[in-house]
Amino acid sequence: MAPVNWNTLHPNVQSLFLSKKRAILALAPMEDVTILPFRRVMKRHGADLVYTEFIPAAGLVREINACLRKLEYEEAERPLSVQIYGSNPDEMARAAKIVERAVHPDFIDINLGCPVKKIAGRGDGAGLLKPDGYEKVLPCPILELPPKNLKAVVCAVVDAVSTPVTVKMRLGWDDRTIYVVDSMQWFASWGVQFIALHARTKEQAYTGKARWEYVKLAKEASGLPIIGNGDLTDAQIIRQRWEETQVDGLMIGRGAITSPWIFRDALAVLEGRPVPPPPSLRFRVGQYLGMIEEMVPVKGEYKAIIEMRKYLPGFLCGAYNAAHVRREVVVMNTVNEVTSRLWQYVEERERDQDAAYLSEMAL
Repeated sequence: MAPVNWNTLHPNVQSLFLSKKRAILALAPMEDVTILPFRRVMKRHGADLVYTEFIPAAGLVREINACLRKLEYEEAERPLSVQIYGSNPDEMARAAKIVERAVHPDFIDINLGCPVKKIAGRGDGAGLLKPDGYEKVLPCPILELPPKNLKAVVCAVVDAVSTPVTVKMRLGWDDRTIYVVDSMQWFASWGVQFIALHARTKEQAYTGKARWEYVKLAKEASGLPIIGNGDLTDAQIIRQRWEETQVDGLMIGRGAITSPWIFRDALAVLEGRPVPPPPSLRFRVGQYLGMIEEMVPVKGEYKAIIEMRKYLPGFLCGAYNAAHVRREVVVMNTVNEVTSRLWQYVEERERDQDAAYLSEMAL
């Protein structure tokens, strides 16, 4: 296991990792998901580090309002990482400077993981991991590593800002181009401060199983802190992955959507405590409606309700007759309708539980 030389790393990195006697827990950057209200809820539940949605460098440089709005944050979120993406070194450097001036984030992260065709296909996101000279058909010529533009982008951002720069990456472009062990050395030499590794290739996208054996290899080869990511869907799996790999952090993505209290549960198992029971339905509904209320002034009532729908299954997960209630709520268009129906549902469930309790007492 390669030891981390903490003294050579930025104070923000030391503060994040060394303040805990366990692996840190991070909320993964997710487009249209890790908005401010959702990050706030995850922070309350125990996330040590939260990331913004990924933001296009080109949009920041051109001062596109939709991109600038993604920089909205609050101090209670810190430590906070702002993730940017792009493949033009100059644009990425300029965008990083804009982020630094506007937010003063604890970290600026470079997206090397997005597998979506319209992004990776033009060389952004996971496209930066594609080796120079790569051809999909055999025989494949000798690959040039590291990819020249990958180095150019990372070094341009590192040189442009004083904020510590990190990367979130995939294993590689596909199974034939997995070079995570070598890349650990590249990133360290280019000034990257820590690495979040999603244990899938670009070609896998979000299918198949995350291959944590590569995360373990990366940890063994790297002198930088490593955060593992992929298929962390419940507290027991999170503890298992940490015990197997001894990574410095664990990053939760889609698991936070389906189980919004997963950080609370993960924190318990990493600290050797029992996993607490799920929060009450009343608490969960209150959290969900609070997110809607926060989004209305930003998006307007109708759009806020539409955008919040994707979170509802997670907040109602495991509740009796939740699917029926969701079908009703997703066709509602006003805050009053949604609020009234959800509180009605909570009261129905509480009455049912009280009746069941009284029935048991009578036996």
